Amino acid sequence: MELNKLLDLPEEEYRSAKGWNYSLIKEFMKSPKHYKYALENPSVPTPAMLLGTATHCAILQPEEFAKKYVVAPEGLDGRTAEAKALKKQAQDMGASLTDACVIKMKDSVYSNKAAVDIIDGALTERAIFWDNGMGVCKCKVDIWNAEKGILADLKTTDSVLPSDFANSIARLKYYIQAAHYIQGIQATGAKINDYLIVALENKAPYDCVVYRLGADAIIQGISILDNIYESLAFCEATNDWAGVSDQIEDIELPKWATI
Repeated sequence: MELNKLLDLPEEEYRSAKGWNYSLIKEFMKSPKHYKYALENPSVPTPAMLLGTATHCAILQPEEFAKKYVVAPEGLDGRTAEAKALKKQAQDMGASLTDACVIKMKDSVYSNKAAVDIIDGALTERAIFWDNGMGVCKCKVDIWNAEKGILADLKTTDSVLPSDFANSIARLKYYIQAAHYIQGIQATGAKINDYLIVALENKAPYDCVVYRLGADAIIQGISILDNIYESLAFCEATNDWAGVSDQIEDIELPKWATI
């Protein structure tokens, strides 16, 4: 695969290409054993993941969405004859049936001025492959606005309130993902002015907020990520894929469970 360039690749081609991507890096953060298993046993998308994919497509690739998806009427019961007929219609078209909430989420993003300013004129869903000196990495960035130097990621979430979403950034390690994507864009020779997250609620009222990820969070992410790259390269070189621990480890109740 060509390195250090933004590539418009079909999802299947991107997924099958070799490279350290963030989904696998998340597994490596559990243990090398988890990484190795995930690499050899690709997960089957859950309904929530499929809905997320449809939402990304509707927002970032609306022309592709029209080809790939049929939107079910709001409140449609999947057990009814109408639902089964609509699903068959979608299959006959080579498309998938998706929920009407996808359109509501799309409309919420496009009613947010900050989000529209980022997406307007940007490249979306572009793959990048690069060699960081320890191994070949890959990522697929949601939004790259070269004119403004803005790299942005679209995230669906339960709540876009600042305190809630800050917890999501920490718990789901979005700051480490940001570091990975930033290094990918930098490998193309581009300069990044801001890393933004378009946070979108996946339930009514489907509110949308654009957050700028702080420099300290990105620096911390880069530091952690560099250590992960080094450890991952070592595991590949030695073919040693250890689990979490092979020693007796002490464990206590979490603080919230103590009296």
